Amino acid sequence: MLAVAAIGAAGALVAGGSVPALAATTSGARYEIVQEASLGNDDGCEAIILSAAVSAGAPAYVSAFVLNSLPGSCTGWVEHSVNGGAWANVSAKEAAAGGGAGWFKTANFYAGPGYRVRGCIKLGTKATCSGPVSLAQSSAKPADDAVAPGYIHKEKDLSSSTTAETCGVLLSGSTKSKTAGSRANAIVLGLGEPCSGWLESLVNKGKTWAQATPTYTANGATDGAEVAFSASVADGTGHLVRACMKTGTATRCTPAW
Repeated sequence: MLAVAAIGAAGALVAGGSVPALAATTSGARYEIVQEASLGNDDGCEAIILSAAVSAGAPAYVSAFVLNSLPGSCTGWVEHSVNGGAWANVSAKEAAAGGGAGWFKTANFYAGPGYRVRGCIKLGTKATCSGPVSLAQSSAKPADDAVAPGYIHKEKDLSSSTTAETCGVLLSGSTKSKTAGSRANAIVLGLGEPCSGWLESLVNKGKTWAQATPTYTANGATDGAEVAFSASVADGTGHLVRACMKTGTATRCTPAW
């Protein structure tokens, strides 16, 4: 999956200090990538560490965006250290499923003065953690926008043949196969160029596609990169949902799921 690979590659470059940090917009909050940890072939088990400090009010909160493109399960979690003390888990250990593209986003955790926060992953018997993140004091709080483990089912992207610029959208489902309670959401990637994305549902007795979420913009222009996570919509048995994206005048949509 090109868009999945592009997200992981951008995270690795940011951790190495080669390109500007990624930022993400979801539920009104914005994030930037500040650290990254990875394991496995092609760094397929990865925790991308997001800072909310670029959001309105500069919230001093951090979360982890865990991606897995490997056959085996990839477990991720968040730890913190208070006033130089021992590292302790602050999130539950959750698994991004193997056998496809499993993923999840943790809740946001305080990383202001006196606190250090890092993301950790485990693949088989191997475990590693990102570098620590500490942010400036702020009383602002970001949105409660954790996303439970899900599965990336479809994707669509537009990529330059001569540069690393990519506009992509991923269609994610809360379940591996359709059930009555399945839900869908979109992950929008703008790498080196602005990219907008949204979800559409099939309505009018299956005759018409209608926009089902607001439009989320990943404004990753001028060598930057951004990720946006949409709200979720019902996509159970009998429903069809697709994710759409737009960059410039070009609009594309994924196959339905």
